[in-house]
Amino acid sequence: MIPVWEGWSDYFSSAEGTTNICNMLNIFKNDALRRIRKETLADYDGDIDPSELAIELISIDPKLKEFIPANVLNNVGDVSAAVDLAGLKDDSHILNDIRQSIRTSIVLMFHGVSCVRISYTGGSDQCDPNGFSIIHHPIGSKKETIYDGEELSDFMSAWGIDVECFWVFCNDSGAGDGTGYWTAEIVAELMPDFNGYTSEGDFVEYECERCNNPQSSCTCVYDETTGDYITLEEAQENKLKKQAGGGR
Repeated sequence: MIPVWEGWSDYFSSAEGTTNICNMLNIFKNDALRRIRKETLADYDGDIDPSELAIELISIDPKLKEFIPANVLNNVGDVSAAVDLAGLKDDSHILNDIRQSIRTSIVLMFHGVSCVRISYTGGSDQCDPNGFSIIHHPIGSKKETIYDGEELSDFMSAWGIDVECFWVFCNDSGAGDGTGYWTAEIVAELMPDFNGYTSEGDFVEYECERCNNPQSSCTCVYDETTGDYITLEEAQENKLKKQAGGGR
């Protein structure tokens, strides 16, 4: 199982940590607002006090309380009363849309995950995920470990998270022109600066089913006799046979 990051408590209370977590909140909040065509809300300020940040997180998902360092919670006081004043408390549309994304991000950072990679194939009017991997590389650590496959799936199931939320960083519609497909990655960088992007895809041209050549170099021709395409070699052979048979 992926280990918990021992530096999480200090990170959460640091200026670096609050700024990065607020940046994560703003990215998912603004994406949700864009998709539901709702007016913007004020962004979270990276200078927020750690205890105020804790309240905002708990208001979004009460289960996030388990990831708030004890020393921060001690400064909150009456959590229930404080949550009533949180920014997104009454906006159920936004909460329902971003809760999973924020929980996934917090859980991964809590475990020292610095990066998520989602491999996909595009070209058929959609992007189909092929696989996921996460990079465990806590801030200040020289060791980098990659988790994927069944181990990552078990981890996500155990913590109730789903890295597909990082499709927010995909700018590829997957709409191909029928000439081929491409493979690429969505990369979500969680720490030290929460951000993401789509890698440039590697294009593979479809092959002709008759001659096995890429479509751009295919020389197959239409055969009226069979009502189908045949290779140029087959067409030439048919022509020679026709000539040898006296044109019949």
